[in-house]
Amino acid sequence: MSTETVTIGCRLPSGYVIEVGYQTNVQGAGGAPYAMYRKLADYRSFTLKGLNQHSFLRGPDGKIMSAMPSARGREPFINTGVPKDLWDRWCKENRENWALTSGQIFEIPKNDSATVKSVSTDAKAKSAPIFEPADPTQPMKIDGLEIAKRTDDDYL
Repeated sequence: MSTETVTIGCRLPSGYVIEVGYQTNVQGAGGAPYAMYRKLADYRSFTLKGLNQHSFLRGPDGKIMSAMPSARGREPFINTGVPKDLWDRWCKENRENWALTSGQIFEIPKNDSATVKSVSTDAKAKSAPIFEPADPTQPMKIDGLEIAKRTDDDYL
């Protein structure tokens, strides 16, 4: 195991757990009515903190005292100290993972403020704002089509 680490940004509200080294049986295999997971000898995981971590007020002991209301345009949480070998293996095994391909989680090559800001901005621009609160002043859209407000005539 190497001690080299990487920095990972996470735009998901509650964070994300990256795991390697487990086996999944197909649902119903062997008569089981549910999917079964088994950790192998080389199982490893790391919990990425999400953007809601910015909403917590912590006391001097580090414990969460309260949570602030959700704010639009929050920055992703920057997770430092993610083991590089774990991250590389997880990326290799999960190339098609939605969180990775959509830019919800992303690697930051250097942990300086300029690089963090530029990579975060790029990831935000490339991914859909699915977890952002709706702006009530803007028309509602689904798949790019505007939804018209109903009038009383629509109910007749």
